[in-house]
Amino acid sequence: MLTATDEDRKVRRALETLIQSLWLDHYIHEEANGYRLFWTPLGKQRAMLMQHLVRSRNLAGSLAEVETYAGKCRQAGLASGTGLSDPETEFWLMCHREWKEDDPGVLWTMMRLFDQWIPRNPEEFAQEADF
Repeated sequence: MLTATDEDRKVRRALETLIQSLWLDHYIHEEANGYRLFWTPLGKQRAMLMQHLVRSRNLAGSLAEVETYAGKCRQAGLASGTGLSDPETEFWLMCHREWKEDDPGVLWTMMRLFDQWIPRNPEEFAQEADF
């Protein structure tokens, strides 16, 4: 069982991973409101797409779901070489390369962050992410 301290460490490591991959500029922890995330323009775009993927594949549901999905994507990437035919798999592999994070617990924490994240201004966010 995770303690609050263990969970907080995983959240902070997930956020630091997003900063190192240039998705997040920075974050602030507020006792009353939790974490406040400040995304880079690229990060906003990727986060919206990842949130859709997380919700459609139930990747925030359990650690096992993340491990299974990540394994299937890795296998698909190895089997097809560089020409992936599935955009969803290609997106996951691209993100995973950017994150450089292999700890399944941290990846699951990231999936839960994407699932729970709510943009401050959804209309503006949707326009920025439209491509």
